[in-house]
Amino acid sequence: MRIRRRGAAALFIAATVATSTAAVAAATPSFRTVTVMTRNLYFGTDLTPILQAQTQLQLFLAVGTAYGQVVASDIPARAERTAEEIAATTPDLVGLQEAALWGVAPFSDPAAVTPTYDFVQLIVADLGALGYSYTPAASSVNFQAEAPGLLTSGPAYVAFTDRDVILARTEAKMSVANPQHGHYSVAVTLNSPTLGIVTVPRGWASVDATLRGTTFRFVDTHLEAYSSLVRNAEAGELTTMLSAYDGQLVVAGDFNSSAPPAGADDSAAYSWMAAQGYADGWLAKPRPVSGFSCCQDGSLTNAVSQMNERIDLVFLRNGPAALGMELVGDQLADRTAGGLWPSDHAGVVADVRIA
Repeated sequence: MRIRRRGAAALFIAATVATSTAAVAAATPSFRTVTVMTRNLYFGTDLTPILQAQTQLQLFLAVGTAYGQVVASDIPARAERTAEEIAATTPDLVGLQEAALWGVAPFSDPAAVTPTYDFVQLIVADLGALGYSYTPAASSVNFQAEAPGLLTSGPAYVAFTDRDVILARTEAKMSVANPQHGHYSVAVTLNSPTLGIVTVPRGWASVDATLRGTTFRFVDTHLEAYSSLVRNAEAGELTTMLSAYDGQLVVAGDFNSSAPPAGADDSAAYSWMAAQGYADGWLAKPRPVSGFSCCQDGSLTNAVSQMNERIDLVFLRNGPAALGMELVGDQLADRTAGGLWPSDHAGVVADVRIA
């Protein structure tokens, strides 16, 4: 496992040092290693008050409050911290969840949306400024919504898009092809008093990466957070879909299912993945003791970390093996200059041997 200096400032200037395991990898022609990351970015607010608004006035105020929270979450500064994490760990592939796209439209013309925060664009640009070239290789566009709200600038429409995105490092030693994406057939459906029937799809994206003649599939996903029944069905659908692929698999994402025994969330989806032959990469060594990756307060301002469960996971099947794992964005020094955590999740980085 690579040894990396911790802390946001240190991440920016981190020097990667090979351990004895990596030295063996370099000396053995048949030994192929890649580094992958899974990172839930946190789109900056809780949409529940919007979906639960009972009147148009409540909706108007809830949308304005939510967008104010997005602004306060300082997406540009958090994107910069995320770019520094990526620059320090140089993953070949990065699976992003809650890769939000926010926009605002005039109250008189809801269709004239101007993007205000594009998490993916910001991270890619920040990486470029740091001297690293990454490009979106696959993307799943999931939940999309637009609603009126009272912003600090006055009445307006707020547009939101949730995405799962895979970034590929363009200087990487491997090639990437066959981008795919999709939604799970089961999803949470809500009856909002003001917005009507709202379906919240969850998705996945994948690419096939070839390293020195050997191909593996990298999958990025985000399972349902608020319904264990839906989450478990999505996990079943994911493994059924991937069963048609007989090659090597690296499946990363926010599974919203705690690795037992620690954590408050239901472990059923995690246990299902394990039962289907997916190895939890975190169980490889070396690694930090707990691996807790979730969750900080929604305001991102808590002075003491609240991480208490491990739901951001890297699963391996049909040959790949984790050489080591680490967390990023989980230390006080990783916060922005304004004192915000980069996300309510930590990122998980894995060095993986491809058979």
